Amino acid sequence: MPVMDRLLKVGSMADSVGLYVPAMVFQKALHFARVLVFWHLLGGIEYGLWGVSSMVFTLASSVVTLGAYQGLVRYVSYYEARGDLPRLFRAAGIGSLLIGLATTALAVAGSAPLTRWIVVPSESGADVPFAYHQMVFVAAMVNALAMALYHTMLSFLIGLRTYRLVSLIEVAYAILFAAGGAAALVYQPTGLAALWAHAAALGAMLLAGVPMLRACIARSGPQSAGDDAVASLALEHVAESDQAVASPAGPDRAAPLADAAAPLLRVVRFGLVTLVGTFLWHAATYLSYWMVHRRYGESAGGAFQGFLRLAQPIVYIANAAWAVIFSHVARRWEASQRREAMFSLETSFKAVVFGTMTLSVLLYATLPAWVWIVPDWARKYGPVAGGLLMLFQTVTNLSLMTILAKLRERPGMIAWAALAGLGANALLAWWWMPRYGVTGAAWAAGVGMLLGAGAVNFVYLLGTRAGVSAGAYAAMACPLVLLLPPLWSAGAWAVVLALAAFTPLLFAPRQKQAVRYALRKYLRAIGRLGR
Repeated sequence: MPVMDRLLKVGSMADSVGLYVPAMVFQKALHFARVLVFWHLLGGIEYGLWGVSSMVFTLASSVVTLGAYQGLVRYVSYYEARGDLPRLFRAAGIGSLLIGLATTALAVAGSAPLTRWIVVPSESGADVPFAYHQMVFVAAMVNALAMALYHTMLSFLIGLRTYRLVSLIEVAYAILFAAGGAAALVYQPTGLAALWAHAAALGAMLLAGVPMLRACIARSGPQSAGDDAVASLALEHVAESDQAVASPAGPDRAAPLADAAAPLLRVVRFGLVTLVGTFLWHAATYLSYWMVHRRYGESAGGAFQGFLRLAQPIVYIANAAWAVIFSHVARRWEASQRREAMFSLETSFKAVVFGTMTLSVLLYATLPAWVWIVPDWARKYGPVAGGLLMLFQTVTNLSLMTILAKLRERPGMIAWAALAGLGANALLAWWWMPRYGVTGAAWAAGVGMLLGAGAVNFVYLLGTRAGVSAGAYAAMACPLVLLLPPLWSAGAWAVVLALAAFTPLLFAPRQKQAVRYALRKYLRAIGRLGR
């Protein structure tokens, strides 16, 4: 099979997970190594500047294109089913670029007050001039635009379910940034050098990836949900009866779509609401870090940011699985196979949660051992890792609600959950930081997200009457185990795993059968990676 045909091949959900998740595990292993290398090459202040600039471009990347890439994830399958992807590509691609350039220019024009409020810590003193802080902010905004366009490209590819190509791009980006960033810091060990290395890696991936995306769109056409070999976690193997795949309604398919701007308007309208939730989720992730940065200075903030990044691969690996799951479930949802879509979604949700939770507990239980690999100046902040692991595991466990809200085109609920988590985080940080310092800020992030966003999640899932099982609610509560001391946490989680494996309390028999079948598919997909 030619190389391009292999890259553009669309497989089943299990095949896609087997490709994409190992690629993301490799990417995040590089991420882990890169954090350690950057930590050792940069001092406390410069790593603190790299940390705050990372926060800026992560938050701003979800804003500069007005949420377009969040909307694309939802609507690629919609337009693909109607054979109108090229028009979506033209409208969303050009529109995202123009919107991004305009909003980035506005941010650069107002860089002085924004730098003073966001980047400069209250106790920075004269160690770093304001002009240098402002240069860091401007470079962060350039990175925000590049990252937004990069995610726009990936959203198209993910919506098309071309996970071989997505995996290649993601791994290539990780390698390029790790190597280029390390080389830049050896030559000039500053946060600003790291920023330009990051922007260069994103730019290179855009130059290489956009032509391949155009090739994917040229090959696409109207398809039914049945085109996937296994469009869900082994539904064809375990379903009680096979149902005919329903195609989109005839009148909607045949009716002429609106003018050339209609796809962009639809994507942005959905994306703007999703944007609020995405921005608030990022803000909730970084709030405690920003409070530490502002209150205790760049060195403490840099240490906090380092541990934040060491814990973050858990949610990134989970998000790789969610991306695959969403795109495949959305195909069935659009084809009016709601019952199958919900079975696939809940089963995969539990499987991902138990996998990532096992990793979280393992990291938490071995915290005293691995924390010694960090630099001396940051080692004293090691206890923050427990609260940050809880934060990211809680975010992972809320994905059933966020995916369901997107499928039902109710992204506002995602924003409400994030706002509740953000508020609880802020209140707990205000209460705990004077008593427990930096560690109090980390646990405020974890406990605040569990209490605030968890309450919204619970109410929403009950209100939708989507038939979510008691086992799924129990899976959402798993981060409570991390409140125990590390070794006690490991013991408690071993008990939970035994309940999941040997009783029907957490996984129904049909769900266990689907997971076993999907695992076999997953292992076979890994075995085919080198072919």
